[in-house]
Amino acid sequence: MINIRLYLTIVLSFLTVTTAVASAATQGEADSTIDIRFGRHSEYERVVVEGPHDIITKGKVKHDGNIVKVTFEDIDFLLKERTLPIKHSKNKNSIIFEQENINSIKLRTLSDPSRLVIDFYTVKEKTAQKRVAKAKPEKSTVRTPKENEQQAAGTKQSEIRKPEVARREPVKVEKKKNEVDKKQEKKLAENVMKKEKVTKTSMEKAEVKPVAESEPHNMQVSHEKKNDQSDFVPEHYKKLWTLLETGNYYGLLTALPEYKPEDARSIAVYHYMHGAASYGAKNYLDAIDHLRLAYIYSTHPTLKEKALSLRAKTYMSTGLYQEARADYMMLIETFPSSKNIRKHHLGLADSLSKLGEYRKAVKEYEKAGDDAIVLYSMANALQRHERVKQAHALYKKAKLADETYPAKSHETYYLIGENMRMSGELKKAKEHISRIISGPYRDSANISLGLISLKQGNVREAINKFLIASTSKDRKVSISGLFNLALANLKNGNIEVATEYLETLRHDYVDSYIYKDTILAL
Repeated sequence: MINIRLYLTIVLSFLTVTTAVASAATQGEADSTIDIRFGRHSEYERVVVEGPHDIITKGKVKHDGNIVKVTFEDIDFLLKERTLPIKHSKNKNSIIFEQENINSIKLRTLSDPSRLVIDFYTVKEKTAQKRVAKAKPEKSTVRTPKENEQQAAGTKQSEIRKPEVARREPVKVEKKKNEVDKKQEKKLAENVMKKEKVTKTSMEKAEVKPVAESEPHNMQVSHEKKNDQSDFVPEHYKKLWTLLETGNYYGLLTALPEYKPEDARSIAVYHYMHGAASYGAKNYLDAIDHLRLAYIYSTHPTLKEKALSLRAKTYMSTGLYQEARADYMMLIETFPSSKNIRKHHLGLADSLSKLGEYRKAVKEYEKAGDDAIVLYSMANALQRHERVKQAHALYKKAKLADETYPAKSHETYYLIGENMRMSGELKKAKEHISRIISGPYRDSANISLGLISLKQGNVREAINKFLIASTSKDRKVSISGLFNLALANLKNGNIEVATEYLETLRHDYVDSYIYKDTILAL
């Protein structure tokens, strides 16, 4: 036993001396990574360059012909490898984008997280068709192969886009130039309506049915009657609005070009329908753009709230939790007397929880009502904050409201098992967690099962579980697996093996949240 302590003292001394140097090198590498995202819009293509604040704020963008160059002077950085539709490469301290026929670019700098947003405006011809090219509709959102099969036989995709060509032309001029095509477009739109069995009469008689959680109109009360929207939806948009409510997003995106806004009141509704349909079609970048315009142009409080609420939900769907939090805070501040105020508090709480701000999240959950989903979500936040007793009591209360919910939520099911383990109910926890054989929490479940086995004295089984978890693609789970492998081997007397795992953590994960625990373990 004395020899073991002496050995550990030597290892600790070695690690302490080299920690500062290794940490600086690895941290510098991790903090200098730049990522690029790409999105295609109706009138431009968007590139988002995201990275550390100290690097992004020093970026300079230069446009020369078909090349756009982003330079970070006197800064060395790592460029995350991605396959994008736009050609790009790294040259020393610059990122070079190449795109044919770049007419102009628009640049914005955003924070939280820090990023450069570059919009590329391109043209196909340097003639009067310049405006036509800009008005070209989105290829990815308007049509899909499945939707094409549902359209009238013999209708070409190019014919559907023609109304967009004259986006800024007077209606009479378009009719004169494209009279034949316009008739075909109207016939197509009528066919879409017939297939959906949407008529003015049926719309007035029908009530809005509750929609699935993935559909955008859950942002409003599900029992909201259709007549409540009649004061902000213009008459010529009634049928299109019904397409949105019935979930025919591709049909709506196809028909929308035929129904351009006629007045200021129509603009906001047009953009809201476009944004909501894009959200339903999972084209989130377009959804965010159109919902922003709907919020700006709307003068009706109900529509304004719907646009902002759905945009917040879209941000949540894309993992942009900072933006979602900002929108939910604006909803609560702007519409404090809204009948949806509890849902806004729930959305804010969810975004805070995703950001790791569990204490603040719990306070918002307390304002979100006492529905089962609220209780479970608040219990999850308490459990992640390691307030085990409070979470345990809340899980019991939530089960009384709806005992089937955990089976529908991977996160909730896993955290309930963790709560059992941390509450000392090891047998019950092991039985519960053992059922997680797939899904996003499979590797985390192996960590939990390993800890249970370690607590029960079954070190070999624990080592096997930690070994599986250490190969996880989730960085935090992998780190936790290696750390617990080291502890399990130390407990089993395998000092050399434990040291190897700790050395791996020191070299590869020196910037991790668990590094201090590694030193303490030694």
